[in-house]
Amino acid sequence: SEKFDITKHKNYKFLEDYDDRNFFDVEEYMKRQGKAKLNKESIITRL
Repeated sequence: SEKFDITKHKNYKFLEDYDDRNFFDVEEYMKRQGKAKLNKESIITRL
């Protein structure tokens, strides 16, 4: 929008426009939903 310059916003550094490393892939995030990360110290309890 021409009303507001986003480069002056305090959170501009979190946008992909600022840095390509800030890219968030929604599809990849949705694929990982529900998958637990288990290690040796994980305790599994049945309900």
